[in-house]
Amino acid sequence: MKRLFIFSYLVLVFLFFTCFIFVFQLDFFSSDEWEADYQDRSYISLSQLLSDISAAEGVASAESSLQQVLGNLHKQLRVISLDSDELSADEKQRLRENQRYIKDVEEDISYIMFQGSDKVYAISRNESAPFWQEYYFKESIAFWVLFPVLAFINFVLLYLLARRLRRLERVHNAFANGNFKVRAKTGVWHKVGHLNQSFNQMADKIAKLIDSNKQLTNAVAHEVRTPIFRIRCNLDMLDDSGVRPEQMPYLEGIHQDLDELGTMVDELLHYAKMERRQAPLQLSCQSL
Repeated sequence: MKRLFIFSYLVLVFLFFTCFIFVFQLDFFSSDEWEADYQDRSYISLSQLLSDISAAEGVASAESSLQQVLGNLHKQLRVISLDSDELSADEKQRLRENQRYIKDVEEDISYIMFQGSDKVYAISRNESAPFWQEYYFKESIAFWVLFPVLAFINFVLLYLLARRLRRLERVHNAFANGNFKVRAKTGVWHKVGHLNQSFNQMADKIAKLIDSNKQLTNAVAHEVRTPIFRIRCNLDMLDDSGVRPEQMPYLEGIHQDLDELGTMVDELLHYAKMERRQAPLQLSCQSL
């Protein structure tokens, strides 16, 4: 039972980690498309706003406004040239056409441009910001709290199941050792599906079968006494009627066989009597 408990628990832990890694690696339930669309619309609006500010107040004012907005959003800004080696040819072409390019949605890395400036503004997450530090800390705490809680819940569930199986195992061992009246409890806190009820049905059938077999054996043993007695009477009459000497060995063999058969019948009836609980027993000590 302990091996079954440990094996089941380890399998559940393994499946939990496997599913956890599988889901995150394959991006199931991912919202990257929604986030990309949201960021794209946000940067369109930001680029237009910066273009308006640049046309009204100049590029420096637009850059200052961009820096302030990104600071409020816990992001950092880098200014690079459109000819920088950091950008690929495809990225440069997209920036010229759309004035924005989202490189990585999950890592929040994007590039934007606005009218009035030929610079490229690289926007990324400011990992050193207190907001993100607190976010990562809470995320790690949530994970390390979630895992022990799930592990504890699985342990409790497996322990309850193992305890029910141990109870059923004890009932099974008692039945196997000859206690044919023992039955498994079918209460809510004891049953294991329909296993307890099925065991009780099987035990009832086996007990009835054994009881009927005993009754049949006792009845047969009791009824065999009558033909044995008749055969003895016939043999006694045969002895009185006169038997040739060469026939005597056969008669003696029949007598011996009848004695053995009678002894066996007496033993069967004696065992049947001993199986009755109300049978009185007279015990005495004997010197071996």
